[in-house]
Amino acid sequence: VDPNGTIGWVYPEEPNKDAKNKNLLERVELAPYLISAKENRSIVLSHVVQLYQGPKGFVFYYPIYSKDFSGWVNGVFT
Repeated sequence: VDPNGTIGWVYPEEPNKDAKNKNLLERVELAPYLISAKENRSIVLSHVVQLYQGPKGFVFYYPIYSKDFSGWVNGVFT
């Protein structure tokens, strides 16, 4: 997930293609988790949410920093 909150690539691609190019910061139920991960520089786990891929599940966000904030690694569990 890029620094602006947009999912740039997904793996495996086929079952996750509906999530690609979506902006997570625009989802009211997910934005606080991304912001918290970035501000606290730690992994954050969501509550159960509706996933872009169809089923409900939960997600985690891991902030990535090089010199500055670079984005998040986003994992999805159903």
